Amino acid sequence: MNLSNYPLFKILIPYLFGIIFGYICQFPAPFCQFCFFAAVAFWLFSLCFMHKSGHIWQTVKTIFLMIVFCSAGLSVISWRMGPTLMRSEEAELERNRDWIVEVVEVPEPRARGVRVTAQVWSGARGSSVREKVLLYIAPDSTLPCQYGDLLLVHSQLTPVEEPQNPDMFNYREYLHKHGISLTGYVAADGMQLLAHRNPNPLKTFAQKAQGRLADIFQQAGMSGREYEIITAILLGADNSLDAELRKSYAAAGVSHILCVSGMHVGIIFMILNYLL
Repeated sequence: MNLSNYPLFKILIPYLFGIIFGYICQFPAPFCQFCFFAAVAFWLFSLCFMHKSGHIWQTVKTIFLMIVFCSAGLSVISWRMGPTLMRSEEAELERNRDWIVEVVEVPEPRARGVRVTAQVWSGARGSSVREKVLLYIAPDSTLPCQYGDLLLVHSQLTPVEEPQNPDMFNYREYLHKHGISLTGYVAADGMQLLAHRNPNPLKTFAQKAQGRLADIFQQAGMSGREYEIITAILLGADNSLDAELRKSYAAAGVSHILCVSGMHVGIIFMILNYLL
């Protein structure tokens, strides 16, 4: 495989390498940012010699470009995985109880309420906290929320707790990988709709299309576990799967079947077709 025919791989491979290397080593964010700006400076300096057509200078410019994207991957993972809460922000979490948040993911109905991933914009009394929060809304809430809603919620936001036992599942690290560092509970009367926004039109369209296709399955007479499995496999809508069904698939070791889609099958076919 000649990489010169696929220029995207020249920058994708070092970028992915930087993400993996940064995830394993977990360098401090200031160090990664310094490496990124230094690499950009050296790469721009190498462009001053573009008039030189020698093979050495072409190789030098390519190497510096790869270093730029490798350091970019380092910066991204350090910003994502680094510590997010400072002492001043923790003090604000203790003082404030009212927060303005924006729903950034599709709400997930659960047996004991609705789980909502939201972005904290500010506190009602002024706050510099800008973190993602996982909210649990009471099931008897009369105000339905959806993706893109701007809400005023009354809740005590707290950092995600660390595991109490050494062999426990590290739920804090799991949420941290998704950029979530806070959790909170919202009572039935502790939420007010302020406005509705459309932060990502493409994501909104995809969610609406997913809902319409799911309705078609229901109109065709599917219900129960058949409906849950077919929407999880074909549409990726695994929010409706109950806990018992998830445990059954996990116990059988076939949970990955619920994540397989037509795109995954197509990618595997393209890889096998290229190799064979």
